[in-house]
Amino acid sequence: MTDTSADVQRNAETTTRLRELVAKLTTDELAISLGGGWNIATAFAHLAFWDGRQRGAVEHYAATGELGSSESDDAVNMGLEPLASLVAGRAVAELAVEAAEAADAAIEQLSADARSSVVDSAEAHVVRRWDHREEHLAQIASAL
Repeated sequence: MTDTSADVQRNAETTTRLRELVAKLTTDELAISLGGGWNIATAFAHLAFWDGRQRGAVEHYAATGELGSSESDDAVNMGLEPLASLVAGRAVAELAVEAAEAADAAIEQLSADARSSVVDSAEAHVVRRWDHREEHLAQIASAL
């Protein structure tokens, strides 16, 4: 059984970093390009979607004991990108924080055994939200 207490803590830490970053960014900064057709606001839309999706996976697992598997991340991202670019910068940045907080809360409500079961599966990213957030926080920091 994997100890997931560090994952819960790292999730909380990345959510705090996300919240602090969103609070200080200007509207102009949200429009800074990250390359590949993305800007900072698009990255926040991406994070909001994935934290929301993984929150749903956690809640489904808590209710049914079945985790299932994620769709192909690349395929989902391709479908999400055109929509993400249409969402207003400040609103989507705040949504990313709300989605991270909600995902963290759902993950924390799972028992330690349930979190461990998910982390030990091919779907560890469902619990380890910190890893995905850190990737995009670093991408944003580099662009700023």
